Amino acid sequence: MMDWGQAFQIANSVALVAWISLIFLPRASWLIFALRRGLVGSICLIYTAVIFRFISEVDGGGFSTLNEVKALFGSDAVVFAGWLHYLAFDLFVGLWIAEQSDLKKIHRVFQAPILAATFLLGPFGLLLYFALDSGLAFVRRGVSDQTPTESH
Repeated sequence: MMDWGQAFQIANSVALVAWISLIFLPRASWLIFALRRGLVGSICLIYTAVIFRFISEVDGGGFSTLNEVKALFGSDAVVFAGWLHYLAFDLFVGLWIAEQSDLKKIHRVFQAPILAATFLLGPFGLLLYFALDSGLAFVRRGVSDQTPTESH
């Protein structure tokens, strides 16, 4: 029988190493590929295997009502799969934020807290990125609107 608590600890440790790598290491194409296709892909594969193996064993479980979802979370295996779901999607979003930020030349000092927030609180980190990106777009647009034009 699987020790779901140990599996949880291993998944968290691997995710933490991935996030530290994303935040602090140079973003070489091999690193992005390894994180996105290697790690996120592996997490998705494990999630799929666990969820399809154990979800049908939960009496009263489903996705149609809050009570059905609560029933699913009575299973350690399904909770573990749910956690993998978070880990995979949050890292995927973090990779997207990092790549977009690099393309827009947003300094790593500003990226780091956004990526940390995405790691810890998923959608909150994405919201922070949207706010920063929108603010920078507004400032950049305002600066370009202020550029004097030549008159003939």
